[in-house]
Formats: sequence, structure tokens, C-alpha cells
Amino acid sequence: MSVDKYIKLITKFIDNAIDAKEFEQSFLEMFKTEQEKISEKDYLVLDSLFGDVDMFCFDSELFEEGDLTESDLRKSAEQTLERLINNKDKKMNLFKDSKLLYEGRESQLSEEEIRQLLGINCDKINNFIQLYLIYDGIFFPKQAMMFRHTFYTITKGDWDKIEIGFFLKFDDIIKTRKLQIENNTGLDYFTQTHIPFADDGFGNDIWIEISTGVIKVFYHEYSIEEGLITVAPNFDDFCSSLENWTLK
Repeated sequence: MSVDKYIKLITKFIDNAIDAKEFEQSFLEMFKTEQEKISEKDYLVLDSLFGDVDMFCFDSELFEEGDLTESDLRKSAEQTLERLINNKDKKMNLFKDSKLLYEGRESQLSEEEIRQLLGINCDKINNFIQLYLIYDGIFFPKQAMMFRHTFYTITKGDWDKIEIGFFLKFDDIIKTRKLQIENNTGLDYFTQTHIPFADDGFGNDIWIEISTGVIKVFYHEYSIEEGLITVAPNFDDFCSSLENWTLK
């Protein structure tokens, strides 16, 4: 279970979409049955709310000293929501440009599922996996871009500006790899050792090499020798270099 489910439940309560009694029942059931599926940091935050939910008294006639009122519970829920979002932001601190606009699709993936379906048995792309545990694809409303000269020496005529329209959904990653192999494009080895995770908005894929974490773009109108270009040394650096697209 993603912590996003807790965030949604707490938000519903804060926004009065559900009442305190329904929140109490839903939260207790969720926390007691799913707590092993969240991180230790998130567990500690939610455990504090669990204590407050446990002390909440819905029936005012049964209220005893030490019990929490609905107002108390709401305040605790608001504090918990803020801490959960802060934890999430820290986990997904790959995009360094605060002005970069992006919309992430909530992930329901597990690390085991990602590794198994993509054939990942090394630790060179852990941050790539971490992103897909949080977001199952990302859309950049204004288009994003980065420059190769941030990491490499660029000479006249070299590719420099790299555009990014979106990060693929996980299912599309699987389909893209499968399609490359089925079409017998001569890219079998490349496809088996790299993962396509982004599109430049023009149908060209951006890949991560499984064994090294190096990021590359492949321009399909060229051969693999001419159209495959290294753009960043790793996933962290690639993401941290992204900014909103401009004409520069």
C-alpha cells in the first residue's frame, strides 16, 4: 500500500468528505492490516495519529477525561498530513528546480514487481525504482528540458538541449521494450540492457542503462550508432538538471 492512500483518507476527513466516525473506522482498519507496507518514517508518523484515533470518543455522553474530541482529532490529522507530505517530498527530492512543473500519477507498484518485470538485479538504478514506487509516470505540462553541457564537454554541432515531454507509465515501459524486440529492430541487446522511461514529446525515447545508471536518448530517425547519445551520468543528475522548457 502506498502512503498516498493514507493521505487521501486523511484529506477526506479534513475536507469534511467523511465524518469522524467513518475516518476512525477506516483508519484503524487500514493501519492495523497494512502497516508493514509503508516506510519506517511514515509508520512513525501514522503511529502517532493511531494513538490519537484510539483516544477519540465519538459519543459525547461517554466522554471521559483524556479522551479526544473531534476537533482534537482533526488537528492531529492535519499535523499528520503535513508530516506525511514532507516525508514524501524528501523521498522524491530529485527535481531540484522549484519552478519545474510536473504532475505525477500515483503508483501502486512494489519494488519486487518493478525489479522482476524489468529484470533488474543490481543497485545502480535505485533512485529510478524509488521514483516509480511514488509515481507511475510523470507529465510535464510545460515540457521539460536539460542540457548535456551540464555534465559533458560539448563541441559545435553536438546535441546539447534535450527535451522531455513525460516519464512513461510502467505498463508503457513494458510495452515499449516488448515492441522493440518483436519488431526485430536489431536493438535486442540494447533493449535488454536498457529501460525506456521518458519521451521527448516527438516519439524519441530516453533510456537508462541497467548496469551503470547512465541516461541516454535515442533518436529513431538515425541508426543506433548515430542516434544514441549519452545525456547524463545517472538518474539523479538527469532529474536534478530538468527545468521548464524555454526557447533558450
